[in-house]
Amino acid sequence: MTDIRHPLKFFDEQMLHWANDGELPVHILLTKADKLKYGASKNALLETRKRLKKTGLKLYHSVVFGPQKRRAG
Repeated sequence: MTDIRHPLKFFDEQMLHWANDGELPVHILLTKADKLKYGASKNALLETRKRLKKTGLKLYHSVVFGPQKRRAG
């Protein structure tokens, strides 16, 4: 789990390399998505996926998570 506003810090990347070395599957949960607008959270997810791709790690899955906002209509 990592805050969507500050994704993939140095320690996070170290943990991903450790998991990759052990051939462990990784699920990255970008939390606090409700703190950003929809477009910004989508961009953060895409940017995180780009950074993951650059690392060469293959065993990962990433999603955005946050409480649903109530909308009229």
